Amino acid sequence: MTIYTSIRLNAVRPSTFTWLQRVLATLDSKDLEGYLNFCSPSVTFSFNNVSPNDSERSIHAKEIARASLAQFWSNFEEIEHEELNIFAAGTIKLNSSSPFSATGSAAKEGDDGKTGGQKDDNKEEEEEEHDQFIIHEALNHYITKDGRKVTLRAVACLDRDIEGRIENVRIYSDQSPLFESS
Repeated sequence: MTIYTSIRLNAVRPSTFTWLQRVLATLDSKDLEGYLNFCSPSVTFSFNNVSPNDSERSIHAKEIARASLAQFWSNFEEIEHEELNIFAAGTIKLNSSSPFSATGSAAKEGDDGKTGGQKDDNKEEEEEEHDQFIIHEALNHYITKDGRKVTLRAVACLDRDIEGRIENVRIYSDQSPLFESS
């Protein structure tokens, strides 16, 4: 369960905050498929000083991300995000029925993310403004396979495409304490 007790929000739209809460809850439950449903098929993950354009050292495409995240998540039993700061900018407009909106069903739907949020023909579509670029700082609390409790500070930068899917994730954190022996 994500912790929000000491959070500072900076220019974050309520719709974006609600959406990010859904993403983080999915991460904290280690729901790999649910998390990947928030991502575009061509999502890119990069860590620390690796450029997202470095095709040899960053992760490109959802299928590669699935394998990489599964391997990383196999190193710990639990993760809990304690959000400290969230900054946001840019604007994208999403229909309220979009699976990637604040109330959408991306985490619950099929891998293509297009099966959620069916339109009710009797209702007019409402648009929600969301932030396109999100930076969030958190303390990530892990419980490792051997029972150690490890807390790591991390900053993640997320870029969303015009459909609201995550298209780029840049994570800055020293993960080495997570892999130290007890």
